[in-house]
Amino acid sequence: MTNSRHTLLYVEDDVDFAELNIGWLSDRGYRVVHAPTGTEALARCDETLPDLALLDVVLPDMEGFELCQRLQQRNPGLPVIFLTSLAEGRHAVEGLEAGACDYIRKDASIEEIDARIRGVLARCGRHDGMIRLTERCAVDRRDQTIVVNGIRHKAGTRIIRLLLLLDERRNSLCPRDTLIAAIWGGKSINGEVYLNQAIARLRHILEADPQLQITTRRFAGVILTVQPTGKRG
Repeated sequence: MTNSRHTLLYVEDDVDFAELNIGWLSDRGYRVVHAPTGTEALARCDETLPDLALLDVVLPDMEGFELCQRLQQRNPGLPVIFLTSLAEGRHAVEGLEAGACDYIRKDASIEEIDARIRGVLARCGRHDGMIRLTERCAVDRRDQTIVVNGIRHKAGTRIIRLLLLLDERRNSLCPRDTLIAAIWGGKSINGEVYLNQAIARLRHILEADPQLQITTRRFAGVILTVQPTGKRG
């Protein structure tokens, strides 16, 4: 048994197959969040921050390829692995082009599935659920906190998603409309207010790390500036 402490979003509509794999993955130390449909997977992703998504391709309400793209829009940098019975090469190519890191047949052994999950997590920098932004700052997905200088700040799913979105485009302008749509939905009436509140909260949390600075440009967007080690802005 491993002690990964990683959270997996597992999207599979075959109940019997899902229960079997959930048991195996749980025995190996993963926390598994299961969703039988793409719509439920998107909702669960809003409630928690998975370290990796394990997706079937054939789902009742949408193709896994579409779900992969929508999950990564909501959760930038989220690693995705397809676990599916579709075995033709063109399906694997389509899955990888949709943004997946790997493509596994359902008849693979749990040992192979586990090894490939761990390999993707390692390549993507997911170590024990931690994502490091700088030497002083990291995001801990296990308890949805931002850790700065060893101090944990409970931030919540949306604020952490905002920080990861900004970090994915670090030192570049992120349009406000893009941030609001990705985190609160494009039809959010109070999106501007929510974004301003979230930015203020992030600034307060990150002020102890001199490498990180959030700058807003009115009517344009938001920039997370990440200074090189040892340099102060």
